Amino acid sequence: MHHSHQKSSSVMSAHGSSSIESSPHPKYSGSSPEGGAPYLTPSSVASEGPVSQLASEQRGLDETPTVLDIVTETDESISDEGSDFEETLSKRPRRASPGETVAAKRPRIAEETVCAKDLFEAIRMGRSAMHVLVDDWLDSYKQDREAALLELINFLMLACGCNGVVTLEMLENMQNSDIIRKMTMEFNEETPDYPLLLSTKPWKKFHANFGDFFKVLVNRCQYNIIYDELLMDALISLLTGLSDSQVRAFRHTSTFAAVKLMSGLVKVAWDVSHHLNTTKRQFVVEHAKSPETRSPERLEALLAKQRGLQGNLEEVVDMMNGIFKGVFVHRYCDTSADIRAICMEEIGVWMRTYSQSFLSDSCLKYVGWTLYDKQGAVRLQCIRTLHSLYSVPEMAPKLELFTSRFKNRMVFMVLDKEQQVAVEAIKLIGLISQNMEDMLSKKDCDTIYPFVFVSSRAVSSAAGAFLYQRVLAHTVAETSPKGRNRLGNVSFFRLLMSFFIKSKLPEHAAYLVDSLWECAGAPLQDWVCQTDLLLLEEEGLDDADESALIEILVASMRQAVEGTSPVGRVPARRAFALKDRKAEDKSRLTRHMILALPPLLAKFSADSKKVRTLLKITSFMELEIYCTDRMEKFLDMLLAEVQEILEKHTEEDVLESCSRALYILCDRKQALYQRADIARSTLMDRLTGRFLQQVPEIMQETEPDEDAVYNIAATMKRISPLYSGHDLSRWELFGPCSQILLKGMDTGEVPEQIVMAALTSCHFSLLWELFHISNSKGPQNQISPLKQKLRQFCDICQGCLSDLNAAIRKQAFVLLSDLLVIFGSPIAQEQRFYLQPLAYRPSLSLQAELAGFLLDNVFTDPEEENEARRTETLHERRNLLAGYCKLILYSSLQLHSASDIFRHYVKFNASYGDLIKETLHKCRSISREETTKTVLLSLTQAFTELCQEGDSPPQRSSRPFLEIRGLARRLALLYGPDQRRYRQDIVLLHKEGIKYCLRENKTSDWSPQNLLFLDVLSEFSHKTIKEDKKALLRYLEETTERCLPSQPVKDNEIWAPFLAYRKSLCADEESPPSTESDVSPRRVGTKRSTPRPEVPPQSKRRRGSIGTLDISSLMIEEGKPRLPLMTSTQLKEQKTRTLQEEERSETDYEPSQLSFPRIQRTPSSRPCPQARTPATVISRLSLMEEEEEDEYVIQEDESSEGSAEYKPDLFDSALYEEEGV
Repeated sequence: MHHSHQKSSSVMSAHGSSSIESSPHPKYSGSSPEGGAPYLTPSSVASEGPVSQLASEQRGLDETPTVLDIVTETDESISDEGSDFEETLSKRPRRASPGETVAAKRPRIAEETVCAKDLFEAIRMGRSAMHVLVDDWLDSYKQDREAALLELINFLMLACGCNGVVTLEMLENMQNSDIIRKMTMEFNEETPDYPLLLSTKPWKKFHANFGDFFKVLVNRCQYNIIYDELLMDALISLLTGLSDSQVRAFRHTSTFAAVKLMSGLVKVAWDVSHHLNTTKRQFVVEHAKSPETRSPERLEALLAKQRGLQGNLEEVVDMMNGIFKGVFVHRYCDTSADIRAICMEEIGVWMRTYSQSFLSDSCLKYVGWTLYDKQGAVRLQCIRTLHSLYSVPEMAPKLELFTSRFKNRMVFMVLDKEQQVAVEAIKLIGLISQNMEDMLSKKDCDTIYPFVFVSSRAVSSAAGAFLYQRVLAHTVAETSPKGRNRLGNVSFFRLLMSFFIKSKLPEHAAYLVDSLWECAGAPLQDWVCQTDLLLLEEEGLDDADESALIEILVASMRQAVEGTSPVGRVPARRAFALKDRKAEDKSRLTRHMILALPPLLAKFSADSKKVRTLLKITSFMELEIYCTDRMEKFLDMLLAEVQEILEKHTEEDVLESCSRALYILCDRKQALYQRADIARSTLMDRLTGRFLQQVPEIMQETEPDEDAVYNIAATMKRISPLYSGHDLSRWELFGPCSQILLKGMDTGEVPEQIVMAALTSCHFSLLWELFHISNSKGPQNQISPLKQKLRQFCDICQGCLSDLNAAIRKQAFVLLSDLLVIFGSPIAQEQRFYLQPLAYRPSLSLQAELAGFLLDNVFTDPEEENEARRTETLHERRNLLAGYCKLILYSSLQLHSASDIFRHYVKFNASYGDLIKETLHKCRSISREETTKTVLLSLTQAFTELCQEGDSPPQRSSRPFLEIRGLARRLALLYGPDQRRYRQDIVLLHKEGIKYCLRENKTSDWSPQNLLFLDVLSEFSHKTIKEDKKALLRYLEETTERCLPSQPVKDNEIWAPFLAYRKSLCADEESPPSTESDVSPRRVGTKRSTPRPEVPPQSKRRRGSIGTLDISSLMIEEGKPRLPLMTSTQLKEQKTRTLQEEERSETDYEPSQLSFPRIQRTPSSRPCPQARTPATVISRLSLMEEEEEDEYVIQEDESSEGSAEYKPDLFDSALYEEEGV
């Protein structure tokens, strides 16, 4: 009764027939694959009597394949030559099981229109359970197989987005290749989208239901219908053919359906294999019984069941081979990233479902190759597939070879440009470390550790979890006899300190703690252990360990109390339930630090860096506990330590930390305010008394000794930081400080450190007086003294701007820029009209001093050779430039003061380009006319300086003149691509520039060198539309005849710039006017599906002369100081216009209606301080660097065309031999 089962070819190729046969399977011997009873050998059943025949048949079944190993023969049987376009599947002979009668075939029904829209809509809407839809379709299939199959085929066409319908006649008379070709001709090419590509909510539901349909279909018919030689053969043949189509919709949809069908078949194969192994074990157990108890009938039934299961498994293997070899092997390297991602997702499902067959190196290599994919989505899916495999410890032994071959790639993927890929790669490396600890080297781990300091929260959290798992989590399980996790946390903090010190990033403890918070939050909140380590001498911490632990301690407290993220890192989403947790942590922290903080400050009081960090703890404490828990004596101890630190140190950062701590402790809302205020007043009395005693020594002595200078400097250094946060008006320190400053200006004998502290104290004294006047509605007897002090201090700062000491000059400039904004014209707006007498406007001399300081200290090349020092200097200069820009934007200075900033736009673009563009953008919002004139003024000033530098006039080809033209070209780019939006500005600039070039000199005859400026002006010609070019050309001729009647235009070198400029206005006279859509770059590689509609001719417009403009604002009279002017960064303009702006471009901007009224700047037109504060302006000025509006970079979409290139088999034994593995 030996049963031999052979199969015919299952797939016919479009270019010929090629058989896809089952892979050879190893013979079973010894024991079953499931670890059951040992199989019988011929000798064990030779004398079994009538059962020997059954045993012989059992041995024959044992020699047939029972476990699928699809990929064993894939590499040998698959050839990339030819097409995998499947036409038909030959019918395999149906084997009837014992006792089964084959039903007669139903006669074919007449051809009729089969509609699959109902099934398509049901799956798209998802209103019915999937098993109900599948059962309904199976019922129709049992009644009429051809009609139901036709409905399923048309359903696939609808899922592909194809409008064609497959008829019964086509199904009977045409090959699959012809059907697909006909459907391709009927595909709608106008719409590139198809159901699987749509991302709206209904189609997302369809995407999920579509895959579930095929899985449920296989599951519901796994016992009978899938073996009927029609459904699966026809479906696999059609999907294989569609997957080879050049139409992406066909290829994508069919591949998706095929791999989902394969997932269902893999589950069926695993079930059948499991049942087959169970049956074999039952047969062995039954056969091992004694002849008396053995049942021949049961043995024969088990043997028949094995035959049936073996045949079913072979048929399922054949179907799976057809899909794997006909679809997956070709589509995993498809040009579409979506298709490649689907293949990688499903092969992971196959490996997890049937690991005995698919979890092999021959199958894993496809995932390994795809790790190098160009598209981030495909790489991400590969990482997720591997993540699901490595998370199962039992699968680790089968992944060793794969890990050794692709480990370097997986480690390198932590640097992936796609953030999610990098996160998943780090998690994958963590799983490898967990299940294959010896596989990762120290170098591999060191590559991941630094990622705890990156700005990305997801990447840093994953790296923190890896660091905790690999380094920090080894000793946490240890416990102390006291019942706390003390010893374990001590080891944890020692390891953490060691890592933090080796990272050489001492100022980034907040990033490290934030990265570890999710996985190591509990040990990090063990503040008792941390403070014990710091206070106990026997712990043996050195200075570096103590500094590192203090940074970690403060960072962990901030994280527990505030939950804020470090600068540059996106905050984590916190649940509302964590608010109560934060309150508990803050209360617990406060109760411990009330006792521990004074001893810590006392121990490290001599170390300025450690004390500065420890003083931050006061901001995280719940100060009410001092009173509620009767701990006032510890408050007195804390205040005493703060006073001692303030008396002991003179470093600015330490003194500011002490001032901030006192400010927190002296909060008027707290019950402890009175006690803290007494301590603060006592401290100030002592400091001011000492200061007033020392002032006469400085004022009377011409050359005070070093001790006196040091004492008064130390006292003033301690007073000035306190002045910033505490009201010291009652000690009246403005008078003595101003006397010191006046003496320093007169004699220059006051040391720098004393002058710096005196300037700061006077500055804050004025601000505190303004604060009191604003709150008391400003009585006149208070306003007049403040106004007098303000003028006196501004005069002092103006004198300091010319001081020989650079630090004093910078300090005076910073204080002046703040005071001029605060006491500017907006001070009396809204309800503060009573402050109008305090409005202060800088004099012309002060404006000149400010501009001169800017040119000398900002627009100069740095002299420092050290990179760190050069970076620090750049930040200082940017702050100075931002302060000057504030003065312009808040109307303390006129807009034309920005001309010198615009002049340096090209030379210092790398350092200040963002600030200059932003200032220009904000100036336009104030007055577009004045801003345009300022831009022209910056060019004329640069040209005038060039003409005055040498004895001979400048040449057109000289480098300095070409630099001016380059400046004009870059400034023109700032006007954006929309020519109509800045139409008035460009016309005004041309007209004023023409008058500058052709004007007569007041002191001498006209000089032809001014004509050279027309070359600079021509850089703006491309920003002018056609109608304005014609009008400007007429204006040029009229102005030439009026201003130079005796100078005829000649074709020589002198008039060459004039002729070139006139030619630039005539260059595109025949071209249509440019609009925003015309200048926008067209996307590379796109092709219009429909011809461009013809543009209707524009309506005739009235032409008229353009009125002239007053150039007086651009002319600088002799003897009048030239004020350097400044500019800022312009934010990127929107490249789309509203319909209203387009309508204005056709009506309001007609040449005959052009008019440019001079805008008078009034206080009401200035920025409102409530809407835009100095802080917001500085933040916007100093943070963002925008691209230039007209510099287009056409981004090419990442193409995956090359992703199908040949990849060597990394599991080939030849490669091992070459590498010496």
